[in-house]
This record gives sequence, structure tokens and C-alpha cells, in this order.
Amino acid sequence: MYTKQDVSKRIRRTVLVFAFALVIPAFVVSQVLPGAGGLQGGAALLEDDPGPIPPDNRLALAISDPDYPVTPGDSFLLTFLAAGETINAQIFVDGNYDVNLGLVGTINARGMRVADLVTNVREEVLAAYPASNPSIRLTQTGDFYVQVYGAVEQATRVPAWGLSRLSDIVLPLLQPFSSIRRVRLESLDDVEMFDLFLARRYGLLQQDPVVKPGDRIELLPVGPVVEVTGEVTRPGRYEIIESDTARDLVDYVGGIGEQADLSRVRIEYITNDRHLSVYRAVSIAETESPVWPVRAVFVPPKPQAQRFVIVSGAVLSPEQSTLVQTGQAQLVESTIAQPGADESAGNQIRIPIAERETLGDLVVRIRDDISGRADLSAAMLLRDGVPVYDRIDLYNLPIADEELQQLKLRSGDRLYIPYQTPLPVVFDSFVVVRGAVYVPGRYRVYEGRDARYYIRQAGGADPTRSYRDAYVVTAPDGSARPVGSLPEAGDTITVIDDSVTGVGATEPIPGTDIPVNVVVVRGAVYLPGRYPAVEGKDAGFYIRLAGGANPELSRDGSFTIEDSRGILRDPNAIPQPGDTITVEHNDPVYAFNRILPVFTGSLTLITTVLAVLAIFVGF
Repeated sequence: MYTKQDVSKRIRRTVLVFAFALVIPAFVVSQVLPGAGGLQGGAALLEDDPGPIPPDNRLALAISDPDYPVTPGDSFLLTFLAAGETINAQIFVDGNYDVNLGLVGTINARGMRVADLVTNVREEVLAAYPASNPSIRLTQTGDFYVQVYGAVEQATRVPAWGLSRLSDIVLPLLQPFSSIRRVRLESLDDVEMFDLFLARRYGLLQQDPVVKPGDRIELLPVGPVVEVTGEVTRPGRYEIIESDTARDLVDYVGGIGEQADLSRVRIEYITNDRHLSVYRAVSIAETESPVWPVRAVFVPPKPQAQRFVIVSGAVLSPEQSTLVQTGQAQLVESTIAQPGADESAGNQIRIPIAERETLGDLVVRIRDDISGRADLSAAMLLRDGVPVYDRIDLYNLPIADEELQQLKLRSGDRLYIPYQTPLPVVFDSFVVVRGAVYVPGRYRVYEGRDARYYIRQAGGADPTRSYRDAYVVTAPDGSARPVGSLPEAGDTITVIDDSVTGVGATEPIPGTDIPVNVVVVRGAVYLPGRYPAVEGKDAGFYIRLAGGANPELSRDGSFTIEDSRGILRDPNAIPQPGDTITVEHNDPVYAFNRILPVFTGSLTLITTVLAVLAIFVGF
């Protein structure tokens, strides 16, 4: 049998054990290192905030604001006459919003404004003491705490007062990974989601409510971010939500500038787990389309008339040229229509260019004005009459030569596009192109043309399906042609569809000796996957294709390179086809947060067992 003293000791031990069980996890959590940060979030999207209102100014603001709500902790001075004497009484609002008026009674002021409370107090005092001429004035504003948790450095309690709004509490705590578009407010009687970006940008106070005692605020992780640059009023990075449309994004950036050229807007987006960049004309009428999966938008300026380049050779005649007909280019010379002229001389058009226009931008502008008989693999750029780049492959420029694509043009530069060398046609003869191409079908046979020529005629290989850009040529009887041989009439060219065959990243295509032509990127990146191998590109190039290193998972962006046999390469080496790039998970906060729930759960279980043993067994 236990005596009363034994039971008392065991109870004290149990309380002590539970106290340690609560204090130790709280101390561990309080020591978590700040996060490394990720995409620019709410803090980067807001203008400078004036900061919280100093306590010395709160009383004057509360008195002057007719909507100031009665808040626990508010203090009032009540003055009235009783039996010929002036009575001064200090009254307070307690945590339940009760106001004790002594002999007069108690008023519950929950949901009242100060103006409402003053009216009620005067009525109660006059009922108890007629002709007492009561007056009441606010002498001190109350304070309370609001809990904030979620996508913040650490959960905390923030002091607030009667006029504190949601933004006053949230803005000082924002991190790069915090969302301002989805802020969750839990009050005692409701749970609502608010958008502080709309509140700050458009002054929508309904999106920035006044907080109350007992409120809890949860900051959710930042959502997709779109970077808008160029000819817009407010360039920057904007967090978007699922319901946002292109029109909303135009409003966020303050509208399109007067010098914007909407005929060639560059749009970067994600599709099929790939990061792609396209140029297209944008119409304001299309702005109801959703923003996602767009990741970046560049609105170029209109070309300046005093800056121009000459494009000559295999360009369309003035009657067929879209640029000439719409006034975006000026015809300099046309020799095709002149009797006896050498057709290879072609046309010359002058095109105005902008200050920052690149060769890639120019190619996008003129692509619809290039002749179908142009030799796109042998273009030449001349500067001051001297060739500076020859044998430019315009067809593969966007993916094969990033440096040349971003080459800044100078006024007076000349881009020459030659015609194809005339080749005899084998009439009534075709080859079939099928598989992972954009336009499969039958194409006329030309002597001396290799398989790549016909694949280009079929729109080219689809990189989302043909990871290795590999193909097989088969004769009419089904036998495979030797690698590198020229297709003949009746042959079939099949571009291998890796998404169907499931061919591994380091395996050869069955029945052929075609090498692998992809690099695998995995680990702490946004878009792990397989990407076409580009000669001369370093590991950083492929990591950028995979969306970049995720800074919440990889603190320093370190990586390793392995060949197809699993042997490590020098990180500074150029990745080869079949290599695997692994961005390492090395953020201590990420690792710690993964084991923290297991640790605290185990600790709680152990302390509970010890508490039970302390009561019934003793130790």
C-alpha cells in the first residue's frame, strides 16, 4: 500500500517529467536555423512598409477613429455626480470584454466600438444616478498577442492592438518562401483566406482585416512566381494564384508601356516537365487566358528607326513578305523579278532593330519571310562588310548555340541566307517520315539528301518525345539501312519515340549503334529529368534547364557528375551524353525538419512511459 506521502512524491515526479517533455522539444525547435530561402516571395513583392504605429501615438489614433473597436485591456475614466460630489472611476475591459461599472452593473462590450460603449455606459449611469451628467473617455489602449506560424522562420506570438491589421502582423515576418497571396486567418468563430498583395496594391481593406484577440495566422508557402521584364510599368517578380489570368498580370505590372512591341513577346513556360522559351505576338483580347505555367515574360521595346540590319538572299519577294507588307521592313533591292538576273542574289530588306535586339530575336522576326528553298545551315553574319560568323545554323540556333543566339546586333549588320544548291528531283518518289516528329508524312526524294534533311521537312524531332534525337532508316523490305547511308525512294525514316519505347538514358537503341544523346539531371532541382546533350555546355547549363537548384534543399548548389558506368567525373568537366548530374541535398534545415517529428514523437512516448512508471513503480 502507498502512503499519502508516496502518492504525493509520485505526483510531483510526474509533473516534473511532463514539464521536461514540453520544454525540451520547444527548446529544440527554437534553435532551428533560418531557412536558406528559395524563389523570391512576398517580401520582394511589396513596397516599403511604414512599420508599426508607435505606442505613444495609439491613444490619439484610437480617439480620433470612430471605428476603433473595444479591446481587452482598454482603460477608461468615468466621471459623474453623486450626492453632490464628483466621482472619478477607472474602468477596464477584461479578457471576456466585460466592463465592471461597480454598483451600476456590468456591460459586455464584445463586438462594440468605443462610441457604442460610451453610449451604453452613459445610459446605465443615468439610470442609476439621474442628472449625474456622466462622461467617459478612453485613457489607454489595450494590447494582446496574435500567434503566427507556417512559412516563417519560426512560429511566434506578435503583439497587437485594436487597430492592428493583418499586414501589420505579417509583413515584418515575411521570408522569401512566404506567400502573401494566401494568408490564412483563424478567428474564434471563422477561418478565412486573405490576399495581402491585392490589399497593398489596390488598397482593398477587405483583404487586410483588423485582427482580434485569439486570432491565429498561418502563412502558406509561396506559390508560382512569374518574372515580368521589359516595357512594363512595374517590372518584377510576381506570385500568382490559380485563378490569375493574363489580364490580372498586366494589371499587376501597371500596364504595358507605350513603346512595347507586342508582336514578339518572349514567354518562358513549363510544359511536360520541360522549361521552354517561345516568341509570339500577344493581343490584349487574349488576356483572359490563365497565367500558369508561364514562368517569365519579356516585353521588348519597339525597334528604333535609326538602327537597322540588312537581311539578304533567300527571303521572300516584296509581294509575299509579311514584314514588307506590314511596314515592319523596307525593301532595299529585289533581283529575282529582273529579267536575266541571278536568282541566287535574292532580295534585300532593311529591318529596324531595338537597342538590345539579339540575333535570336531577329531570326524569330524573319522566320515567316524566309524562302522555302533557303539553306538554313549556311547563313552568314557580316559586320562592316567583313564576315564575323559563317555557317550559322539558323534552324538549330535556339537550342544549339545559346551564345550566338544572344549575340547583340549592331546597326548596319547584314545577315545573308543562301539558297540551297539546286539538286535534281526524283519525281514520283517519296520517303516516309514517322515517329517522334511534328509533321509525320510522305516527302519527295531529292538526290544527295541525308535523313536529317527529311526529318527537318517533317518539322524536326520533338524533344519532349525524342530524348536522344535518334532515328532508324529502313528499306521497303523492312531491312535496316547502314548508319549514315542516304535514304532512297520508298524508304521509311523512324525517329525513335523514347516516351513509348521506354529506352533507358544509358542504353543504346536496340539493333543499332546510335549513341545516347541525353544528360540526366536529378536531385535538388525543380524539374529533374533527361535533357538533350549540347556539345560544349557545362553542368550549370543542364541544371538551369532543370529549373535550377532548389535553395530550400541545396544550400550551396553543389553537384556531382557520373558517367554511364557510375564513375565520378571532375565537377568542372563538360558532361558527355549518358552522364548523370546530381544536385546534392545538403541543407541542414531540410534534413533537421525531416527528423524533428520523429525525434519529438519518440521523446514524448519515452517521457509518457517514464511518467507511468513513476506513478506505479517508482524510481
